[in-house]
Amino acid sequence: MRPLSGLVEQALALSERRFIKSEPSTVPELKALTMAMNGMIDRVQGQFAEHAATVERLRNAATSDAVTGIANRETLQGELREIINNPGLSAKGALILIRVRDLQVINQKLGHAKTDRILKEMAGKLRSFAADIDHGICGRLNGSDFAVVIPGTEMTLDALATLTADLIASDSTKEITLPLAVGSAGLSPGITLGKLFANADAALAKAENDARGFSVHEEDEASTSVTGQQNWRKDLQETLDRRQIITQPQPVSAADGTLLHQQMEIHIAWGSQDTYFPPSEWLPYAVRTGMASAIEEIAIEQCIQQAETAQTMLALRLSEPTLRDASVLAHLVGLISSSPAAANRLCIEIPESLVFKDPEFGMDLGKTLRRTGARVGLADAGVYFTRIPSIPSMQLDHIKIAASLSASPSTSEMAYLAGIVSMAHGMGIKAFLCRSDQSDADAAVANTGADGVVSISAA
Repeated sequence: MRPLSGLVEQALALSERRFIKSEPSTVPELKALTMAMNGMIDRVQGQFAEHAATVERLRNAATSDAVTGIANRETLQGELREIINNPGLSAKGALILIRVRDLQVINQKLGHAKTDRILKEMAGKLRSFAADIDHGICGRLNGSDFAVVIPGTEMTLDALATLTADLIASDSTKEITLPLAVGSAGLSPGITLGKLFANADAALAKAENDARGFSVHEEDEASTSVTGQQNWRKDLQETLDRRQIITQPQPVSAADGTLLHQQMEIHIAWGSQDTYFPPSEWLPYAVRTGMASAIEEIAIEQCIQQAETAQTMLALRLSEPTLRDASVLAHLVGLISSSPAAANRLCIEIPESLVFKDPEFGMDLGKTLRRTGARVGLADAGVYFTRIPSIPSMQLDHIKIAASLSASPSTSEMAYLAGIVSMAHGMGIKAFLCRSDQSDADAAVANTGADGVVSISAA
């Protein structure tokens, strides 16, 4: 009976999209069946690995600059957002912009092939420079502009002078002196992506008019505050005290406009303000001050209460700090378990980055949430999707592909998105595109095969 029970367990797991093997049976009547079942599991997992490898190649093509091989603009900005939203990485550091001046003139003088060799050599030096720093990244923003992000390391004028001199010393050609402008701006708690690039652009503009060719932006402390507020903790505590937190539904629609479910965005009012802001405006600051879980716990209570009487499915995305907070997670599990009506209409979404960084925790978290009767989704998906081997066993209801990937994809990025969608569908998982601009949403769905579009608040 033991091998037969194992086969029953394996069959039940398959019905739940979990792929486990049975111990080889010594019972002659069951041995062949056990081998056939295990062989099927091997084939399914092998197909996933092959498909993942194919889509990973598409990812490399979509995220890398074709000439230099380093990250393209969209990829660099996505990774920089992760750094900015991580309190441990964004406390200090620098964004460095490098511009090859008069690139068109250089191209006309040296020819396309020689110019590309110079750019590849410079990109190699930037890659080595970034690799020496933990979480350092580099990328090409456009034809003439490159960028390097170095978390945790401040960029002084002397260090910038050394980097500039190293980049100018090209081995690819002795026919010209590479004309560069290099500007640097510092990371700091609370700075936004737009503000950081604006500061670096200002330093770059100054460098272009500086005989040395480099400049460091001097940041005014007050300019890094959000909407004029300098004491985030005090404001966020006032938000909590006043319970100025609402869960705002955003429609998730199929290509024909049919409402599939509601994405519940958590909006808060800063301190005594009456204006409510989407997660892109407040979550980074709440994470830095350690208050994200307290805010999201109130939103959890509201969402579960709404789910009890909702006419459609509700999906709630929770941040990593909240999901790792044992007391908040226990509260969430208790609330859902005590309300079967809410559980039937609720999907809790886990950040893809969390599952990638800590696969074991991600699997355990998914099992814990599924035991309540709720569904489990993957939020901000696409960056690591092909590199998470446990995806076939996670019993996901859906994935939401990150807006940074699906906003205005190029041809290569569109192929990558279609590959992710195809992988998801092969495992019985629905795939949605996240977009703030809905103008060409129908075309994006048609070109990728996605199940629908999530309307998100613009950052």
